[in-house]
Amino acid sequence: MRVFFVFREVRKNKPRRYTLWGKTTIKTIDSFPGTRGYYYMHFERFDPAPRHKWRMNLSAAGIAGKAFGSGIYRYVPSAIAQQLEGMIQGCPET
Repeated sequence: MRVFFVFREVRKNKPRRYTLWGKTTIKTIDSFPGTRGYYYMHFERFDPAPRHKWRMNLSAAGIAGKAFGSGIYRYVPSAIAQQLEGMIQGCPET
């Protein structure tokens, strides 16, 4: 499964925007929850895209197809994953 990494940009009194900065794939997911009850994902080794190739000023709808809401991850439809893949072509491959 592909994974795209984004962070929320620091912007005062403006709409929330995000920066796409890397991608990889999931290597494994633990079969038993850890000490806090979460199943941890382990990613393939990757290097972030060079900073000049980061895709900035993206909306949640542009990344996930809808507003983020709460939580720290989102599943995105295949069509949006293809768009993200095209945006972050400068990332080194895993």
